[in-house]
Amino acid sequence: MSPRHTSLVRTVIRCLLASLAVAVLFAPVITQGWCYDAADRDIESSCGSRQPSVLGIESSIWLWIAATVLANAVVLLLARRPKSPQAS
Repeated sequence: MSPRHTSLVRTVIRCLLASLAVAVLFAPVITQGWCYDAADRDIESSCGSRQPSVLGIESSIWLWIAATVLANAVVLLLARRPKSPQAS
């Protein structure tokens, strides 16, 4: 396998691992909702919802997409960084 091919495979694997880490941290896997029905007509009823990730972090689909793009951009920028010359 050529060094260029090996480098490409490593970069793809790192992107997949970064995407997996971001998915665990930020992917909204469940929607929890609540409603409060007011017994008194003077008080307004209200409802709300939240979308936590597997770890309980408050999230949304947009945060998940942005974090995935950012993590993969960092991986790609680090992969393209010029290598320092080896000391002889």
